[in-house]
Amino acid sequence: MSPPWFDIILSRLKRIVKHKVEFFIFFLDFFTLLVYNRLKSIKVGVCMKDNGDINKKIFVKNLNYYMTINNKKQADLVTELGLKTSTVSDWVNGKKYPRVDKMQLLADYFGILKSDLTEEHDTSKLTDDIELQEYLEELKNRSEMRMLFSLAKGATKEDVEKAVKIIEALKEDD
Repeated sequence: MSPPWFDIILSRLKRIVKHKVEFFIFFLDFFTLLVYNRLKSIKVGVCMKDNGDINKKIFVKNLNYYMTINNKKQADLVTELGLKTSTVSDWVNGKKYPRVDKMQLLADYFGILKSDLTEEHDTSKLTDDIELQEYLEELKNRSEMRMLFSLAKGATKEDVEKAVKIIEALKEDD
């Protein structure tokens, strides 16, 4: 069975045999169309590949961010979400991009929107959030840090700087 464009060309060629001028115009049209479609397919293929790579990088950065602030490891995602180890590894390392249903599963797991995983965010904010999250973990897990923080709440900048010097001096004595 011949492709549909072949039948079109054949019928036009039969008509064109009668008119040489038409044949030349047809040939130019056909050649232009071939070149245009070839260039379009090359351009689209490159763009799709570039966008896919960019999307994976954005996803990897966001996934790692949410794993970090939620103190989760790949193994946690595997066991708690019932995923394959290789699948999670491929996502974290940017080898593969999750399907829409798995993306929603991850978003629900972290209590976020799918767009939080798929869209680019200000990286300085993400870094600040990670550091802030680490401080919050320290406050949550260590009562002496909560005590120190509650004492420093009403302190002036100078008082805090003095306290830092005292703590640094105590560390040197150890």
